[in-house]
Order: sequence, then structure tokens, then C-alpha cells
Amino acid sequence: MIKKILKGIIITLLVLIGLLFLFNIGSGGLLYDFGKLENSLLEYYSNDDSYELFSGEILSINDYTEHKHFVEGDVKFGFGIKMLNTINGWPIGTELEFQVFFGENWTQEQIKNAFHIGDIIVFKTATMSFYNGQISPIVYIEKDGEVYLEFNEGKNSLLEWVKSQKWTVLG
Repeated sequence: MIKKILKGIIITLLVLIGLLFLFNIGSGGLLYDFGKLENSLLEYYSNDDSYELFSGEILSINDYTEHKHFVEGDVKFGFGIKMLNTINGWPIGTELEFQVFFGENWTQEQIKNAFHIGDIIVFKTATMSFYNGQISPIVYIEKDGEVYLEFNEGKNSLLEWVKSQKWTVLG
């Protein structure tokens, strides 16, 4: 009888330790080290091989300048895009949200004049997700054969944004 109780306690402890381990590794966990998150983001986004080229139709243009989460850094706009090719296994036609890292050379007026709902764009994004609710970044945009956002400008703006954030549990 005592052996059964001890066995049950040991199994319960092992399950709890396993859950704590997973909880710590999962993004957004209470035990998550946000310094490691920032380092992981910087390492991943610094690597040019992390970005892939896609195309899509702009379904919405979202102004983040009034959105409190994006007050800091260069994130001014996001696009809702209907994908014209597959991304992370999602089928063609999937609608996804992206945040665009235009950099400080772009004004709101320029962005609103350059892009419209229904435009077909070619863009580069990094597809790995680091936390729940993360919106993928756009760091390169081409429309009708004209480059609107150079890759290095967008990538550098993204890296500066990562450095400017206060990575905490409560955001």
C-alpha cells in the first residue's frame, strides 16, 4: 500500500516537473526569460536567410500610430493580406496580418498614398513565430515592379524596434 502511494507521488512530481519545464520553454510563460527572447529575436532577424519572398493582395491597411502597443519604434502600419502563395503550410488565399517596418524615412501620408486595398505586392517576411499573438514583420515591399521598401532599410528598422521594446510579461 505504501509503495503504491509513493509511486503515485513520484509520478505526480515527474508530471509537474515536466509541465513546469514545458511552461518555461513555451513563449509567454511566467518563467520565461524575456532577455533570451530579445536575444533570440535579434539573432533570428539579423540573419538574411530568415526571410522569404511572398506575394499577396492588400485587404486592409491598419494604422498603428494610435495603437498603444506600437507607440515605440518605426511600426506605423500593418497590412491584412490575402496570400497568393503558401506560407507556413497555410493554403493560398489565407488572410494574414503583417506589421510593416517602413523606417523613419516614410511619413504616414506617403504610406497612405503608396498603398491601397486591392494592390498586389511582393514582400519579404520572416515566418518564425516567437510568441502567441506575434504579427509577422514585412521588411521589403515591391509593387508593380517598383521597390517601395528596401530590404536592408526594413530589416534595420525591425532590429531597432526589437531593441526598443520592453520585453516583459505584462508588456
